[in-house]
Amino acid sequence: MVNPHEVEIDGRKLVVYDHDDLSEPGTGRAYTGSWAWRSSFVLGQWMGSRTSLSLKGKRAVELGAGTGVPGLVAAAMGADVVLTDIQALIPGLQRNIDENGLGEKARAMALVWGDGCSGIDPPVDFILMSDVWYDVESMPDLCKTLRELSYGDTKILMACELRLVASECLEIMAEEGFVLSEVPQSELHPQWQDQDFAVFIATLGEKKKDI
Repeated sequence: MVNPHEVEIDGRKLVVYDHDDLSEPGTGRAYTGSWAWRSSFVLGQWMGSRTSLSLKGKRAVELGAGTGVPGLVAAAMGADVVLTDIQALIPGLQRNIDENGLGEKARAMALVWGDGCSGIDPPVDFILMSDVWYDVESMPDLCKTLRELSYGDTKILMACELRLVASECLEIMAEEGFVLSEVPQSELHPQWQDQDFAVFIATLGEKKKDI
């Protein structure tokens, strides 16, 4: 294994390995979720620092987990977590779960947005996402899955790098009825303040109707 990333949560150090040995068939390019994106640390470190964020005994799902940083943090904070992504990334996600001794609180499962949530038993208390907004055309399927996993009290915790496509995708979420609020920069980890990253909290509302 290559050297892992490290995240410290309440005195506990988590290790996160990239999926260095994976590439897309045909192109040979690494899968988008093969490495830990910076916004995953933005979200994970924010979650771990929020004393008011109670995850113990809650049910959570991470969508587009990649290497699973936020999901691992949630499990370390006491949540029962399902980390989801495409099938090719599931063995690596499970390795990160096992390396951190979180097998009793977390599991990895393949999930394709828009194709149903079999094996999860929705609704859940929390949904976690980081830097999944890179394709506007994927948003209808993502929003469908978010609706299937959510109910009125479900909190969707999200972080992203503020690129143009991310802003467009967040606007689509708002049009689909999700109510978004941005976490103040002052609440982010000092390493990520005043940079091009943001954390949002979203809840499910009503889809906007055409006038």
